Amino acid sequence: DTIIVSPADGTVMDVVEVDDSFVEEPCNKVIIFLSVFDVHVNRAPIEGEIKYQHYICGQYKPAFQKSVGWVNERHSIGLDNGRVKILVTQIAGLLARRIVSWGTLGNVLEKGQTYGLIKFGSCTEIVMPKSSVTVNVKKGDRVKGGVTVIGRIEK
Repeated sequence: DTIIVSPADGTVMDVVEVDDSFVEEPCNKVIIFLSVFDVHVNRAPIEGEIKYQHYICGQYKPAFQKSVGWVNERHSIGLDNGRVKILVTQIAGLLARRIVSWGTLGNVLEKGQTYGLIKFGSCTEIVMPKSSVTVNVKKGDRVKGGVTVIGRIEK
């Protein structure tokens, strides 16, 4: 129950501090780049209920650029399991022109369960509270969706 798994296959591009309105406290954001050679299925990093969902139309800049999380097409879900809230965002890239998500508000996802996909090169971000989650990955690490432990819940 304390393990957070990667929501996607890919390479960790960065781990940065952010504030988030769903998590409602200072957070660490892990940014994962999915190349055209990675599996583009997204998985739930924790078991939890989808309590937030937001889709934004946007541009299609290359997914490895730092600005894509703010300007590209993206879809976010907020998971809450009673212990921790986590936000996961699917971001379309230059080649990824379609985001697919099968989850919706009120759905309960199991840890590692497939909930969506991004067609071709893209990016996935996961936002976790700093106060209760220790990040276990760093820039340059390769991660596997539903398998790699990217964080541990401390409280």
